[in-house]
Amino acid sequence: MVGTQLTFFPMILLGYGGMPRQYASYDLPIGPTAYFADLHQPATLGAFVLALGQIVFVRNIVQSWLEGPPIEDGDPWDLEKYDHQTHEWRWFDRRLETALADGGEEHEDSDRYLATSGGDHEN
Repeated sequence: MVGTQLTFFPMILLGYGGMPRQYASYDLPIGPTAYFADLHQPATLGAFVLALGQIVFVRNIVQSWLEGPPIEDGDPWDLEKYDHQTHEWRWFDRRLETALADGGEEHEDSDRYLATSGGDHEN
């Protein structure tokens, strides 16, 4: 949040000061050049703060992926133990169930799927 404020608030002031959105060089014929340079410095510092935050975030993701324990069941927070598990949390257990390629068990929504997809279904 600090990096965002430090980056974009000076940019708002730069826009009010008349800085063009795109320019090819720093030789600006309009506006106070020192004002533009002074506001670019905190905006650049804010961009570095944002980049540092992204590096920490990506490092956390990679470290968790490489060193974290694999999830074995759909209830890593022990919600069922405390009677907090609802049907929204059981999706992982359903994903672990393997459908057999030879037909297996039919899914409860298979009639609706076949009706909408135009397939033939015999009961």
